[in-house]
Order: sequence, then C-alpha cells, then structure tokens
Amino acid sequence: MTILVTGGSGVLGHALAKTFPEADRPSRRELDLTDEHSIRAYIAAHRPSAIVHTAALTDIGKCEADRGAAWRTNVDGTEHLLREALAVAPDCFFVYISTAGVFRGDTGNYDEESRPDPVNYYGATKFRAEQVVRKHSASCVIRTNFVRRGRWPHPQAFSDRFGTFLYDTGAAKGIREVFDAHMRGIVHVCGDQKLSLFEVARRTDPDVKPVTMEGYLGPPLTADMSLITRRWHPYSLAD
Repeated sequence: MTILVTGGSGVLGHALAKTFPEADRPSRRELDLTDEHSIRAYIAAHRPSAIVHTAALTDIGKCEADRGAAWRTNVDGTEHLLREALAVAPDCFFVYISTAGVFRGDTGNYDEESRPDPVNYYGATKFRAEQVVRKHSASCVIRTNFVRRGRWPHPQAFSDRFGTFLYDTGAAKGIREVFDAHMRGIVHVCGDQKLSLFEVARRTDPDVKPVTMEGYLGPPLTADMSLITRRWHPYSLAD
C-alpha cells in the first residue's frame, strides 16, 4: 500500500509522521492544493492507494478575511485531490480529517449522527469538503479537536470554550487506529472528558490566566466543541 499524508508541515502532520512512518509526506511546493496541475502531476507520479488528507487552511480569521482562498484550499483542493486519486486508483481509501468546528457549539456532546451547523466560514468549508469526500464509498471522515502537546503558547485561555481535546500525538494515534481498522463513514476521534481550554492550558502552564468569550471581538467561534463517539472509543488526553 502506498500512503499519502497531506499537510505534513502542520501540527497534526508532524504527529502523523510518527504514526505513518511509511507514508509519503510532500511539502506544499511538491503538492499545492490550490493548483490542479500540481495535484494531477503528484498523484500521477506517486499513485497512492490510500490518502490521509489533513492539509487545510485552518486559521479562522484568515478564512473569514479571504473566503476565496479558504474555499480553494479546503473545498476545491479536497475535491481535486480525490478526483485525481480515483483516476489512478478507483478503490483508493480516502481519509479526510475534519473538525468539531462543523457544529454550532451551543450544546456540545456531538456524535457522528449530529447535524452540522457551522458558525464560521472555516467550519462551513470543512463541512462542504466532508460532503465531497462522502460521495466516495471507500472513504472515512474523522472529526477531532486537538491542541499541540507542550507548554501552552498564550498568556490566556478561554474558561468558557469547551472540547473533548486530545494532544496532537493522541489524535494521530487515533487516526492511525481508525485507518488500520478500515472504518468507513464518519468517526469521531475524541477525548474521554470535556475540558475548557483553560483547564487544558493549566496542565502545562500553571501561570496561564482565564479569559471569557464575552470580551472576544474576533470571528465567530464554536463555543462547545465537545465530541462523543458511538462508532469508536474515546482516548485519554494523556495519550
């Protein structure tokens, strides 16, 4: 099996390098999702039989500010990648890494059957890409939410924004296990407890200060990103 992992330079991509050591992990220069010719040339040359697609424009502010770029990368790029992959391997196993941000975030505890209703453009592009991928029968959409393992990088963290967070390494472990099980459809790779971002941050930085979303002035955020799974099993934040 020839495995391609996109988004290798991102946080999750670096973690996946350890769980998919045998995979090809091209740079953006080698595989540019905004360039159909780049996608076609790379796929034709490497002919992957399985793809784990993590590459995306994930900055919520940038997605709002440049919706064209967000759509070209997150939706068109996914559609073109899938199309070219199926042209060389019609049974290519396509795993799409999505986000808890496809949900509204007003209730939390979203399972695989919960109805997506994103509150920002990033979430909207990810949900649309999910729909594109699910047209292919040999596909799996994995929704997750994770933070980088290590010291919290900011002086503050939201005390009223929640999720069933994993570290990037835990998410990568879950993705590999779902991949190896050849799961199809939608699967949530999530943590086993709902925590605020502040609670997560305090685990690595006892000096971080709490802040609420009441004073937040940026683009809309998914306030409660907590996922549950009815098709798989949860993981510990310690993973």
